[in-house]
Amino acid sequence: MMQNKSDDIHDDNSDLLEPYIETELVNADLFGEWLQQELGDGKNHQGIISKVAAALGVFKNTLQSLSLEITLPNPRLWNMQVDAVNGDDLKIIVTLPGSEEKIEVVAKNQDELQFLKGDKCLGYMSKVWHGLAQSLDRLTIYAQRCKELKAQEAELMHPAEATVQKHINLLKEYNDMKDIGQQIIGLIAENKGVQIGKLYENGDYGVTADD
Repeated sequence: MMQNKSDDIHDDNSDLLEPYIETELVNADLFGEWLQQELGDGKNHQGIISKVAAALGVFKNTLQSLSLEITLPNPRLWNMQVDAVNGDDLKIIVTLPGSEEKIEVVAKNQDELQFLKGDKCLGYMSKVWHGLAQSLDRLTIYAQRCKELKAQEAELMHPAEATVQKHINLLKEYNDMKDIGQQIIGLIAENKGVQIGKLYENGDYGVTADD
C-alpha cells in the first residue's frame, strides 16, 4: 500500500526538493510492488529479486536523506548491469545497484537464459534502475543548482544588509549633527535676541525651516 511520502522526507530538503523526491519515491514504490509480487509468486531467480528489493530500500533511504546541505550521491552507482560471461553461454553476471555487488547467475538452458535476460526479469529490472539512476542524476543537478542559487542569494543579501546598516549609521550621524546644529542655532538666536524662526527665514547660516 502506498504511503504519504511527505512525512518521510528529511527536514533539510526544504520545499525546493520535496516534490521531486516524492515523485521518485512513488516510482520506487511501484517498482517495489512488482518485486514483492515476484517474491510472493516464488520467483526469486537465484536470490536476485530479494537482493534487488534490499537495494531498492537503500535507494529510498538515500532519496529521503537528500538535502542541499549534504554531499549528494553519485547517481551512476544505482545502475544495474547484466553482462554475459565469456566462454559460458549459460552464465551471466549481475552487478547490483548501490553496492555494485556482483552475482553470478547460471541458467539451466538457453530458454531460461533468454527469459532471465528479457524484459520480464533482469532486462526489465535493469531498465527500471537505469530510469531511477537518471532521475536521481537530474535531481542531483537540480539540487546543486538550488544550492548555487542560495549561495548567490546570500551574497546578494549580505551587501544589501550592509548597505541598509550603513544608511542607518549615516542617518544617526545626520540626526546627531542636526541636533548639534539646532543647539548652535538656538545659541545664536539667543545671543541676537531673536526667535530661532527668524534665523531660518533669513537663511544666513545655511539652513532654512525645511532643514
